[in-house]
Amino acid sequence: MNDPRFIIDTHVHFWNPAQVNYFWLTPHLERLDRAFLPFDLEPELRDGWVSKAVFVQASHDPKENSYALELARKHPWIAGVIGWVNLEIAMVGAALDSLMQDASFKGVRHLVHTESDPHWLLRPAVQRGLSALEERGLSFDLVLREDQWASALEVAQQHPHLTLILNHLGNPPSDRSGLERWQVWLHQIAASPNVYAKFSGLTAHPQAARIAAFALAAFGPERLMFGSDWPISVGRDTYPQQRVVAQELIATDSRAFWADTAARVYRLIAKDAVTPR
Repeated sequence: MNDPRFIIDTHVHFWNPAQVNYFWLTPHLERLDRAFLPFDLEPELRDGWVSKAVFVQASHDPKENSYALELARKHPWIAGVIGWVNLEIAMVGAALDSLMQDASFKGVRHLVHTESDPHWLLRPAVQRGLSALEERGLSFDLVLREDQWASALEVAQQHPHLTLILNHLGNPPSDRSGLERWQVWLHQIAASPNVYAKFSGLTAHPQAARIAAFALAAFGPERLMFGSDWPISVGRDTYPQQRVVAQELIATDSRAFWADTAARVYRLIAKDAVTPR
């Protein structure tokens, strides 16, 4: 990398079950069933030579928005917040306008992969919500299952001015036939210039090297970004080790992949960052 001090991690989560409801966070997820706070990650960022991070929602509880924006005010290295609004409500525009009063609010994510309907993205009410994002220049982070890939492709084509950010590269399967289907679909969705992607939460994937090479070829560093998916993806490896693995997998020294694309796409505000060692 040209200068590791400028790495931006585009995909981190913080949560506190005592303050926000996380419907998916159950006791059997023992490792994750506790609070994960900026104080837990900040030393890891320093050791991993990462200077800024983007908070990404993990709840459909509106209280998470105020929780996240307050964290961004307290910790200047949280350069942007991807929050949540119910895209199906009639007053979605007013909800977005209220959140946009805080400059740290950059876009929206919905846990689409938890919706039983594979065509949830194409519901008329959701389409109106996506149009509201498009009109305001806000991005939409996509987290998907395989049976939702086709709907995401339609959304990319129907909303050409909506910046779509593909989380975890669409969650590629591990088996050979599934990975081949994923490659076809990723090539198709990458053809829409409004779609960007994160190499996030994939360093432990059994086909990580193949996935990284294909994603870099499909999007190029100008539309591909680094993300850790902390704390979900951190298992045996530490955060700094994960970042090193990502560097080995993504064969590019481009500042675009490591920072510039994130700063441009998420419209990140200049704030003091963590000072690397």
